[in-house]
Amino acid sequence: VQLVNTYGVTEVAVYQTHHVCTGQSGPKCIGTPYPNVDLVIVDPDLRPVPIGFVGEICLGGPQVGRGYLNLTDLSHQKFLPMPDSLSRFWDSAGPAKTPGPRLYRTGDLARWLPDGTVDLVGRADSQVKIRGQRVELGEIECVLRSCAVVQDVAC
Repeated sequence: VQLVNTYGVTEVAVYQTHHVCTGQSGPKCIGTPYPNVDLVIVDPDLRPVPIGFVGEICLGGPQVGRGYLNLTDLSHQKFLPMPDSLSRFWDSAGPAKTPGPRLYRTGDLARWLPDGTVDLVGRADSQVKIRGQRVELGEIECVLRSCAVVQDVAC
């Protein structure tokens, strides 16, 4: 039986990477991007980080959504026009590699491994998933703090 680990965000059409698990690969290895997916790991200024350095996963390609319905501010933070800081990155990928018009900031932290696979490290924010459902811990803290009987909250 072959076990395949996939990584994906709904904002970029389901799955973006895959990895056939072996006894050698770690549990956080999400593998390599599918051919139609632009994946770059960037620093806070949206510049690609070197192999082995941790940064945020950003995804591009024609499948990137346009934004969130009725959430303009969040859409502007997460869905960006392809930044100029990545032009050299795409140029070095060769003439066949043309980035999509938009980039999605996932909030997931990762690093490229020397073998060309991606190792998922964690989150840049306090979002967690429970049975595949996103949970914003900050929203829970806010609701709990609004209760008169609650002194302090830490998630």
